[in-house]
Amino acid sequence: MTVTPFFDTQASSELWMTRRRTLWLALTVIAFITIAAVIGPLWSTHEKERELEISLDKRLSLLATSHTEVIDTWLDGLIRQGDRIVNSDLFRLYATEVDLIEEDISYLISSPPEEVDSEQAQLAAQLPELQNIFVEFSRYAGFLSGRLVHRNGQAYITTDGSSSYITEQQQQLTSQVLNSASPQFSPLQSTPAGLVLDMALPLIALDVGDQQSDVVAVLILSKVVTDKVNQLLSASPLIETGERIHLIQKTSVGYAEIAPWRPGQIEPIEQKTPLDDNRELPFDERQALRTSQHVYSVAAPLDRVPWWIVEEVDYDSARQSLNHYMRTAWSISLLLIAVFAVAFGAIWFQQIGLKNRQIAGHFKTLAEQIDSQRQLLNSINDNINDFISLKDLRGIYQYVNPAMARALGRSNEEILDSDDCAVFGFDTAKRLEHWDQQVIASGEPVNVQETLYIQSHPVHLLISKIPLKESEGPLTGVISVMSDITELVEGQKRHEKAIRRTMTALASAIELNDDYLAGHSQRLRLFSHEIVKRLGGNERQLATVEVAANLSQIGKMFVDKELLAAQRPLTDDERDQVEQHVEHAARILRPIPFELPIPDTVYQMHEHLDGSGYPQGLRGDAIIFPARVLSVVNSFCAMVEPRSYRTGKKVESALAELEEMGDRYDLQVVASLREVVESPLGEKFLHNDEEQLTPGG
Repeated sequence: MTVTPFFDTQASSELWMTRRRTLWLALTVIAFITIAAVIGPLWSTHEKERELEISLDKRLSLLATSHTEVIDTWLDGLIRQGDRIVNSDLFRLYATEVDLIEEDISYLISSPPEEVDSEQAQLAAQLPELQNIFVEFSRYAGFLSGRLVHRNGQAYITTDGSSSYITEQQQQLTSQVLNSASPQFSPLQSTPAGLVLDMALPLIALDVGDQQSDVVAVLILSKVVTDKVNQLLSASPLIETGERIHLIQKTSVGYAEIAPWRPGQIEPIEQKTPLDDNRELPFDERQALRTSQHVYSVAAPLDRVPWWIVEEVDYDSARQSLNHYMRTAWSISLLLIAVFAVAFGAIWFQQIGLKNRQIAGHFKTLAEQIDSQRQLLNSINDNINDFISLKDLRGIYQYVNPAMARALGRSNEEILDSDDCAVFGFDTAKRLEHWDQQVIASGEPVNVQETLYIQSHPVHLLISKIPLKESEGPLTGVISVMSDITELVEGQKRHEKAIRRTMTALASAIELNDDYLAGHSQRLRLFSHEIVKRLGGNERQLATVEVAANLSQIGKMFVDKELLAAQRPLTDDERDQVEQHVEHAARILRPIPFELPIPDTVYQMHEHLDGSGYPQGLRGDAIIFPARVLSVVNSFCAMVEPRSYRTGKKVESALAELEEMGDRYDLQVVASLREVVESPLGEKFLHNDEEQLTPGG
């Protein structure tokens, strides 16, 4: 009888238990990796889809906005062509005299009756000369036809020389111009000559001086715009595969697409559209305008014509890269699952054999080497004040020096084998993880400045992250060195705060030069700062408008105070002297190293988009963004603040006046100003006094 020694049975039992534990460990790890491999692609695909839609939104909105700006610029060009007639003293004087005739004026384009007085007969005699000028202008400017219409609806100067008839649509345009005293445009009309656009412009009475002018006639010009619309809608190098642009027009029965290349030129849209009067159509997934195809789209309305620019991109075309990413992500996930399954299977089989002891011995040796290296690092870093740490590629802390442990108020044991989320919290961990991933991806050091909350106190740190590599081997971890620069940063903030206080004090000293400027700089600063924030301005632009507002009146210290406080209209020479304040300001500010465009902002804040401002008569985009903001706010504050020669305007009247001057002021800034003024914050800026602001109030 053979007796099995006890220790052999015990060893066999321990070997079996070891195998079972190894198998269950392998299965658990494989299950965990499988779950992670499923959740990972789902989450990353969702984030990728969100990024794609944000990118498409920005792209389509930018395309729509650029097309609307091109059309607005084209319409402005048509208005400027018509200004040659409406601004002509000859036509204005003639229209003013004709406007005094209350009875039927049809005799002007036919033979006047005998009972017509001499003055009216003289008007009839002047008509052929004006007719010839008008016809020559229309031919030169490329207009299909033109009519000068009396307020009673009769056309008395026409390009065809006789017909006084105007269409029902032109009658509506005439009424709109008489009521608004502003240019109006009709919807496009399909004619045998092509797409025709009617433009109606007001002729203002000549002898009313600077008072509110009366409209004495309406100039109606018709132009064939087929080629221009084709040009606006033609393919652009910026258009990508699957993207389309539509020009939509509102009609009396719904909406129609303007398509000059089709037989009908203007084709009704049968299906229901989500467009609404004068409102943008936000980015979203929806059905295409003319087909059942699924698209992403966005629409932007035009202010002066009942048109919308609709930008569409095919849903499938837009998501091609996302679909490719999804296929790749799922392929990698399946591959990872297979690799880990095979790897753990191999490990389990190795555990069965004699190699278990060899592997265990190898890992023991590695552990001893790591422990030896850790002791060496500890001996080096124990007396260093900077925070030094080592993380592996998973983001798990393998080492922290005593200085970092003391700062965190934790022991080394509490920090080691933890990640940034456990040490600093979720939000801070995401920021630090970003820089770790950049080091791992590039293999290059990264230097950043971050503010971390350590033991509930903000600490400003200069962080250097360095890749850790084995000799001629792969990257194995990331070393972080954090230097505390809190005192330096806080000192800089105190310095910046002192500069702001100095600027505020300087603004107050400037305003003492003019009693009616008291509080002006503060209101200018508060409103401008809030508008730039609402328009998505960056920190540099916010700082620029804040400092420039405080210094905006510095040049007036060198202007004769009697001129600033004059209670009478200034002469041209006196006005030139006052406008020299921007030159004085530039002479003072340009030598100062602001590191911001402060001098240019102060110098340009009195410029207008149409070139009517001073000192250089700049136009459009030549005026920098901070100056356009200060221009609007400065004009608004000047309107509502009282002066020595007038009382302040009502806030609503001032806003309405600015909105009517879109040729001078940035309407986007004006719209944002209205939002601020009508908010509780705006009421606070105005001291809850909408009727009249007193000096210093």
